[in-house]
Amino acid sequence: MVNTKENTGMSTESFFGEFETMKLAEAKKNTSRIILRDVTRERTPIEVRRMPKETKKELTPEEKPRVISTKKKVEQPQPVKLTAKEIKQREIEKAVKSASKFPVTDTKKEKKQFEFGWKRMVLTTACCATISFAIAYIINLASTDMSIKVAAVQSGIEAKYPTYVPHDYELSDVTSSSGKVTIHFKKGSDGFGITEEKLDWDSDALLNNYVKMTYGNDYTLVREQGLTLYMGDNWEAWVNGGTVYKLFVDSGSLTKKQMKSIATSL
Repeated sequence: MVNTKENTGMSTESFFGEFETMKLAEAKKNTSRIILRDVTRERTPIEVRRMPKETKKELTPEEKPRVISTKKKVEQPQPVKLTAKEIKQREIEKAVKSASKFPVTDTKKEKKQFEFGWKRMVLTTACCATISFAIAYIINLASTDMSIKVAAVQSGIEAKYPTYVPHDYELSDVTSSSGKVTIHFKKGSDGFGITEEKLDWDSDALLNNYVKMTYGNDYTLVREQGLTLYMGDNWEAWVNGGTVYKLFVDSGSLTKKQMKSIATSL
């Protein structure tokens, strides 16, 4: 075979260039066509053809990238064997912890119930004592009032009981006679009495007929709440509503203030 390069006398580059030119000319000749179109026909819109979606190619196990794990293998700790003494100590610690977790509400509840019961008992006792005292006081007033009423019926006058009595003094006796009632009070060995007598006297008649005749000029004139009081060391006399009142101290003593309070309370 004769070498083309030697026969033509061309270089290798010029030879290949002419060869490429020939190929392009041949390609143009094959692809160039005359397209005749009828202008009288209506144009139809160009149909757009959708290209099918590319399906994702699944990789084979050989093509998939290999993931190299960097985690180190953790060695499992070996169980530690405990001695009998250590096991016993651990059980004791568990029991102490579980006992400390028990609720203390029951103890507090019992304490509250005890305090409430104690307060309730004290309150009940106080109420009972108050009621007993009130009942005794009412009974005492009723019996005193009854004694005064009986004496008033026997004497024929409307006798009165003082609403004020000095502290610790109690009614000891009530005596009556025609037109006269005497009430006695006692406090241990001390005592005083009040006489109520129906007389047609005023303060001047009381002064002349009783005070001066009994005590002379040894008296003090005191006016208290509309009353004219004649007072001495252990006695007192006044008139109120047509009744003559005389106070006398059997033993012990009363203050001026106490005697004035007794007089104004009748």
